[in-house]
Amino acid sequence: MLPAMTLAGSGNHGIAAGIPIVATAGYTELHQGRGLMHAVTLSYLVTCSIKALTGRLSAMCGCAVASGAGVAAGVAYLLGGTVEEIGGALVNHLESTAMLICDGAKTGCALKVGEAVASAVKSALLSLQGAVVRPTDGFIGRTVEDTLRHLGTLSNQGLAATFFGVPSAMGGLMGRPWQLFSLAKVLEITTTVNIPVLGSGAKPKGACTALFLKSSSCTETHPP
Repeated sequence: MLPAMTLAGSGNHGIAAGIPIVATAGYTELHQGRGLMHAVTLSYLVTCSIKALTGRLSAMCGCAVASGAGVAAGVAYLLGGTVEEIGGALVNHLESTAMLICDGAKTGCALKVGEAVASAVKSALLSLQGAVVRPTDGFIGRTVEDTLRHLGTLSNQGLAATFFGVPSAMGGLMGRPWQLFSLAKVLEITTTVNIPVLGSGAKPKGACTALFLKSSSCTETHPP
């Protein structure tokens, strides 16, 4: 078996949020330009942002919902999408996959990841053509940020009773209501972070602190 890098505490998330972006870059021969590493970084940031909203443990399939949304954003970015088009790709994917339920980590997760990647790429391509789910549909909000807040509420309140595998004593691990997703902030970090060359031993400089943690530089937060 080959090792896998974890993302948000999950090896499946690490695989699902990264490899599809690399495959897309290879298929479209877009290794240069907008930057493969920046697209992967964006996918990882979006995935972690959604996990912070839905909770480390959730009834939702994190690979399909969170990592898939990251792939949708990363593919749209890689193909030259604007902020609006990247947000549209995210929204399209979430509308397609938000209700996929987690039934435990297992080999069969590969099937869900495959379906999620197909949805992510399709969602990105649709958004790039101007086809985005409207805010009148289901939990979709007027902005991508509103949509993700609704997703967090759906996960932590609407589906809380569905997750029968987590004892009530672990309720503190569920999503943090103060977390506020900002697509503009994620894109800003993506384009400015100092990404090291693999094998150089260099480390990126605190790219995620302000986005994922309550800090003095993170002003858009809800009270705990």
